[in-house]
Amino acid sequence: MFWLYISAGIIALLLNLPLLCALYVHVRLKLRREHAYWMLRTLSLAFARNLPLAVVLRSAANAEPGVFGRRMRLVADQLSAGDGLATALRLAFPVVPGEIVGAIDAAERAGTLPSVIRTLAGKEARRKPSRDAMIGFLFFWGGVMLAVQLLFSLGYAIFILPKLRAILSDFKLDIPPFTMAVFGMVGAMGTAPVAVLIVISVFLLIGQFLFMRYSFMRRPDRVQLFARLGDFISWHSPFRRAADSAALARQIPVLGASIESGHDLSAGARHAAMVDANWFARRRMSRWAERIEAGTDPFEAARRCGFPGAFLLALQKGRDNGDLGASLEFLGAYYESLVNHWRRIISALFAPLVIVILGATTLALLLAIWLPIIQLIETTCDSVY
Repeated sequence: MFWLYISAGIIALLLNLPLLCALYVHVRLKLRREHAYWMLRTLSLAFARNLPLAVVLRSAANAEPGVFGRRMRLVADQLSAGDGLATALRLAFPVVPGEIVGAIDAAERAGTLPSVIRTLAGKEARRKPSRDAMIGFLFFWGGVMLAVQLLFSLGYAIFILPKLRAILSDFKLDIPPFTMAVFGMVGAMGTAPVAVLIVISVFLLIGQFLFMRYSFMRRPDRVQLFARLGDFISWHSPFRRAADSAALARQIPVLGASIESGHDLSAGARHAAMVDANWFARRRMSRWAERIEAGTDPFEAARRCGFPGAFLLALQKGRDNGDLGASLEFLGAYYESLVNHWRRIISALFAPLVIVILGATTLALLLAIWLPIIQLIETTCDSVY
């Protein structure tokens, strides 16, 4: 009996191992991103007081023991060696979200780094600390649980289903139609286990990409297949409005910071096109800059490029009252709140959907086993009494 309990405990631990790994990854990513956001606030303070970045980061690193201090020291060394801030952050903090690194990269090229750093630091100060991490963990957890369910079904088809069929055939029972249907679907997995394992591996790779794509920036000067494919699917799907809002929520703060720093509208649009966002949204922003440089009216060029109505209205009001920066700041806050709204909707739909799929699959397997057992009990009782 003792070894039975030990075996049950080991099996339970192995079944929960993917979830424990997902929890560990979630905690580590959250901690590292908090470190990156703290560095943003440090950089904003250094720019506000006009202090050299490398000296400030080294002083802060001396007060921070452990891995965080070493990462800050690495950023300071990269800056001293002549690298840009975006390159230094990519090397020292690989999990910094791509939208932040992309905005810093665009700001360095445009010469608007101080204003962009202040904008990013203020945006992260208003952000709920665990919102992005919890949403990412939710999708990662759902993918892991679905993959575990597929593996469980595969093991059921290989090890349990043949013995169960042999037992039922020995008793010469008429197998219920529902049980036959479930056995047929699960048995198909047992006949091609290699194909099922390949499907599970691809599914896990896609889930890993969806979970990790928010941590690494997409380079606008490089063709990235998976990022381009994900952008195409999101842009040409029923969730295009959500993808458009997410892209504008990242692009508009950079556009506003460029205009406040003295750049014209076409230059600000080109800076915003460098931000880590949907490829189709970046191409639309680049086309808008090209039309403005060709002499087209900015409002008319934005309308022809397909910008949404809120963007057109903010652009027109900003031109009329002469304060385009304030209009863009309000528009950025609007799209950020809209993105939060879409995230809440998707997360609220995803968790019940995963639970329903797992529950329905488990219920089908249990019913497929219990219906013949109930039929066997009834047949035995009828023969005895």
